[in-house]
Amino acid sequence: MGVDIPDHVQGRSFAPILNGQTPDDWPMSMYYRYWMHRDGSHNCRAHYGIRTRTHKLICYYNDPLEIENVIDDPSYAAVRAELETELARLQTEVGDTPYPEG
Repeated sequence: MGVDIPDHVQGRSFAPILNGQTPDDWPMSMYYRYWMHRDGSHNCRAHYGIRTRTHKLICYYNDPLEIENVIDDPSYAAVRAELETELARLQTEVGDTPYPEG
């Protein structure tokens, strides 16, 4: 929209989507990592995950507090495989790695 994007800013404008026009190359998934748990002010445990339009895969560090966890439900096996593959791809894309379990 005519504004230069600073080098330190990730992503791009979603203004076209607000206008009802989804670009052909628009990402259909999003990776994130949350680690601001140490001071206790956010009341949210450290985790990372992926979000698609219909599903999310959240990986808590030894703190599985998800309300409805279907990770081991056989009917979600294909979704799980898809999300885990996309999670690995996005982590590689941003240069991030998961913390080891334990």
